[in-house]
Amino acid sequence: MAFKLEIYTPYEKFFEGNVNSISLNTLSGSLQILPRHIQTVVGIKPCIMKINTEDETLKVKVSEGILEFQKNNCKIFVSFAQKVED
Repeated sequence: MAFKLEIYTPYEKFFEGNVNSISLNTLSGSLQILPRHIQTVVGIKPCIMKINTEDETLKVKVSEGILEFQKNNCKIFVSFAQKVED
C-alpha cells in the first residue's frame, strides 16, 4: 500500500508520486509517515528526508517547512528542496 506525496517550494512542485514511507525531522523530533497515518500537521526542521518508493529510496535535502497528512495524502511545503546523491 502507498500514499500520495507532494512536495512544494515557492518556485515549483518539486515532487509528486506514490510512496511507501517518508522519514524526516520535525520540531517535535524524528517522524516516519506510513500509509494510513493519523491526520497530522507538523513543522519541519532542515534535514535530509528519506522517501521510499516501490523502486528506490530517494534522499532530499529540505529546509524548514510544514507537513500536512490527511486521508492518505501528504503535502509538504518547504522553502528549499534538493535531491541528494549517495
